[in-house]
Amino acid sequence: MDILSLLSLKKEDFKTAPFCRETEKEFIIYLELKIPTIRRCPYCKSNKVHIKDIKYECIKHQCSTLTEKTIVLIITKRRFKCKNCGKTYIQNSEIVEKNCRISNPIRWAIVKELKDFVSFSYVARKFKVNNQTVMNIFDEMIRVGRSAMPTCLCIDEKRFTTDEGKYICIIGNARTSEVVDVIKTRKKAYLNEYFSKIPEIERENTKFFFSDMYEGYRLIKRKFFKNAIHIVDHFHIKRLFTDVLQKIRIEYMNKLDNKSKEYKFLKNNWRYFLVNPYSEKAEKMAIVDKKTGIIYGVKELVYYAIRNSCPLLLEIHNIYSDVCQYLTPDYTRNELEISLDFIINKCLSSASKRINKLGTTLLNFYNEILAFFDNENQYRLSNASAESINSSIDELISVSHGLRDYYLFRKRVLYILKERGTK
Repeated sequence: MDILSLLSLKKEDFKTAPFCRETEKEFIIYLELKIPTIRRCPYCKSNKVHIKDIKYECIKHQCSTLTEKTIVLIITKRRFKCKNCGKTYIQNSEIVEKNCRISNPIRWAIVKELKDFVSFSYVARKFKVNNQTVMNIFDEMIRVGRSAMPTCLCIDEKRFTTDEGKYICIIGNARTSEVVDVIKTRKKAYLNEYFSKIPEIERENTKFFFSDMYEGYRLIKRKFFKNAIHIVDHFHIKRLFTDVLQKIRIEYMNKLDNKSKEYKFLKNNWRYFLVNPYSEKAEKMAIVDKKTGIIYGVKELVYYAIRNSCPLLLEIHNIYSDVCQYLTPDYTRNELEISLDFIINKCLSSASKRINKLGTTLLNFYNEILAFFDNENQYRLSNASAESINSSIDELISVSHGLRDYYLFRKRVLYILKERGTK
């Protein structure tokens, strides 16, 4: 195999065999393009064209199969002049785009590398170019856009600062866990403008609308997805309670002596407070008393740790346990309504404003919560798909080293997740 084949170049495009020389950091290859037999002016289409002079073009062309050094191509080209219109132009080459100094094979290799969860700077170091060059190549060569509105749409926010706010909005397909689009902000006015541009016939395709308990999402659902069933899934109900539970636990813990046993238990065993006490995970977290042989489950451990010291923490944990136990698909619609009413009443009758607010939120999204358990949602689809997409976005954010360009970030998310799917 000759050197041109190794470089993925066609031998017939060049006038003579390449001449090579090597320096400490570079492998330089001199090439001369063939003179075209038929010459036509790109401006006036005249064939009255002659050679005006010769130009030399320096191009980066990395090729690890040949050498670890940077490969540089010095290409001899002709500059032509049209006798008819008087304009000049330079001989074209498939190796490189006009006004570019990096070869097309390198550009495509860079784009391919960016399919993985790696930073622009990592790719820049690998191909020995600067960071901005990698960004420009990616932005220029990749064209991605939103997908059609899916039958099962899930929507959620992700923390990413833009000029519109601290959160971007992720739209996904709840059935396939594929990303549909990344929206600049979750502000109501922006969402209203975004969905108003989507054709009504496309929006009518959506039969299920999954979201958390953000009022802005419900307004969008009611205005643009009138025929869809709005579902708030079990995951977000539990997270609503665990967020409050965590805040109460931390506030109480910080009032204690940091050398006390109670402080150490609250600090080191926070997982006991957040885990579903009726799950398999909770069973594995049970502790056996070595002296008595008694097995203490998650709920018993929490109860004995705080029963005499923090009634508010015990109250919110008991309500959270009720949510885990009684809001499940094992019950009929009537039983679920009774359970949800019971949980809401417990929240609203609490002396804590935080717990009151939980009850108000559950009451406000009463029908959307129960819709998760209805027969229409027989496959128990949920907003967990949006959370799955969010975890992939988290991975990208963690390797992006402070990338704040929303448009570039959106393009990168769509490119990666549409190419390889959400893992």
